[in-house]
Amino acid sequence: MDRFLNSFYQFLRKGVGCFLPALLLLLIISCNTPPDSEQAETAVPEPTASPTIQVEAINDNSSETSPENNAPEDASLEENSEKAANFQAVTIQKIGFSQVEDQIGYGVIFFNPNRDHYVKEVLFNIKLFDADNKLLQMHVEKLDYIAPEEASGVGGTIKLEEDQSAHHIEVQIDRQLETSLGAPLILRFFTLPQNITFNEETHSAVANGFVANATPDNSTETEIKGINNFRVTAIALDAAGNIIGGGEGLIGQTVRNGTVSPASATIPIITSNTPEKVEIYANQGHGGGLCAVTISRNSDFAHAECPLTTHTGG
Repeated sequence: MDRFLNSFYQFLRKGVGCFLPALLLLLIISCNTPPDSEQAETAVPEPTASPTIQVEAINDNSSETSPENNAPEDASLEENSEKAANFQAVTIQKIGFSQVEDQIGYGVIFFNPNRDHYVKEVLFNIKLFDADNKLLQMHVEKLDYIAPEEASGVGGTIKLEEDQSAHHIEVQIDRQLETSLGAPLILRFFTLPQNITFNEETHSAVANGFVANATPDNSTETEIKGINNFRVTAIALDAAGNIIGGGEGLIGQTVRNGTVSPASATIPIITSNTPEKVEIYANQGHGGGLCAVTISRNSDFAHAECPLTTHTGG
């Protein structure tokens, strides 16, 4: 029995001595064996599978990853910016005046260089100075509207104090607002009088012609259909085209919407010399002979028929 136990003990010692190194070797081999490909894809993300790429693929609302979504807005902004950049300010083409006693007759002609833009509310001031450059008088006026590529004028009179003598005149535009052919409004322009004559004794321009109210007769506007006492102004020019005076008057008759009516006006003009030519303008801003311009409320439509803008007096 003692011999058997001693032999079994020797066997175990030799077996353990062989088994432990074998077990250790098996563990080392197991740790160094690479996992299969399916386990690698699940456990370790691919280097190219970044969150940025995933966002680009699935986030349609991302401004960074879906620039096409913002294309219409960007295009609209670019278009508006281009329109604003292309807009040109109204310019002053010509100014002039005459003085008779304490009365000044002046005229200012403006030009709208834009091809696609009406300009409204051209607010300007007129300053009169004496020979010592002392300000005598300042007068504020407004040109309501001026059409694209159109010259339009404003004439009038200014009263000075006694013994004041004007040496030169300055005109400055203080404000102007652009609008477009698609503006949601109807502009009223009136036919301007034709057959202008100048009375040398009374220094007044007498004009006969027709006026038209361009507002459609079926207009649903709440205001009264028809207008009266609308203002017209006159500018006197010499043979060289220099402004030598101006004045203003009223056409007092009522002109119903969508109608054309004969009209006449006598416009006193302050001028130191007999003018070679007199130009008549409506205060609404559109110069011309037989002329009416309408902008539709619901479409980008504008129409103008303007023969002559100037008429020889006499």
